[in-house]
Amino acid sequence: MSSPLTADGATTGRRRFLSAAVLVAAVSVTVGCGKKDPFARQPLEGTITWEGKPIAMGAIALEPAEGQPAGANAAISDGKFSMPRETGPCPGKYNVWIRAFENVGADPSTRETKQILPRKFLNAPPASVTIEQVSDDKPNVLNVDLK
Repeated sequence: MSSPLTADGATTGRRRFLSAAVLVAAVSVTVGCGKKDPFARQPLEGTITWEGKPIAMGAIALEPAEGQPAGANAAISDGKFSMPRETGPCPGKYNVWIRAFENVGADPSTRETKQILPRKFLNAPPASVTIEQVSDDKPNVLNVDLK
């Protein structure tokens, strides 16, 4: 059975997730405050559960699937996430990458965590979403129950 690990030990899915997160951060910095958003970003909120239970701590990243100029990401806390318009995705279809973590260290201040989702969620996006143009009071909604 072949291993999905690369030579340096990182999974392909993890590399994609981290690459998407870095891209989103770089684009967010270049947009800046007080300037018109060239990407027409849209608000997005939702819930993420695993086997029906809210993911206590994690991250969600949207990877453009149709050549959009930017993706988006957010922290998941108690099964919920929110991306305001300023940091949200632009309209179009996205692959959705989800990570869930739990603390493993005896000292919570060290923030030592481990990934708790099965490998199948790390190697392929478990969901996709199409972002529409919406108003701030009615954001796009994405609810995912990983099984």
